[in-house]
Amino acid sequence: MRMVLAGDDAGRIDGRPDFLRSKLFPIKAGITAADITAALGPCIENGLLIPYTWAGKPYLQIARTQRCSPCITSKYPWVDGSYRIEYVKRETRDGLKEFVLSSLSLPKGIEMPLASLPGAIEKPLASLRPPSDPLPCGSPESGTETGTKTDADTGTKQPARRRRAKTPLSPEFSISDRVRAWAQEKGFDRLEEHLEAFKRKCQANGYEYVDWDAAFQEAVRGDWAGLRTNRSGRSAAAEFSATSVVARIEGEIAH
Repeated sequence: MRMVLAGDDAGRIDGRPDFLRSKLFPIKAGITAADITAALGPCIENGLLIPYTWAGKPYLQIARTQRCSPCITSKYPWVDGSYRIEYVKRETRDGLKEFVLSSLSLPKGIEMPLASLPGAIEKPLASLRPPSDPLPCGSPESGTETGTKTDADTGTKQPARRRRAKTPLSPEFSISDRVRAWAQEKGFDRLEEHLEAFKRKCQANGYEYVDWDAAFQEAVRGDWAGLRTNRSGRSAAAEFSATSVVARIEGEIAH
């Protein structure tokens, strides 16, 4: 439970034993980094935690992490260096649930070390790479060696797709026709207000995305602007606050 609460929205956390000791047991001086390492072994062996490294630093992914917020970026990188959180839907005994993709399975061919950390998932593998995120040229999974790929039908070499880089918010970013059509189909309105709140939050936090239209759609869906209203036209939060105040005043008058 401590590990779940300490992890970020993607269920990831710094895997250094000293960090975990200070994060999970801040006032228990008797617990050492060695104790943490020993306790992690059974958790990893039973598939509760997935250890991996990025740029030489150890991290942990909590297995089977369900979506708990509209967040689409993680505090910690995955094995390919990406901070984007990819979600997939899976049927459970309680119905259809959304899970963090990287928390559902291990890349094929990886054997996790159980005696110590960090784990050894160092190479980005196709089994956990998001479908929209093409493999870098020259990687074993891409089937390319020098930035080209072979067409199976013609036997000719075609230019390989390059991986798109994340970019900061452009001052010219606006609501595209693609987003407007999507919003109309899904029943979302007040796009200009959503856009204003989206830009403000992205600029304040220095967010970077590969696909800004997709990021904005996620912000609208997650109601970053807090615009969901009830029949009275006020936000749910404002309505709740006003109702609470009225109830409290009536209670004081009654007494």
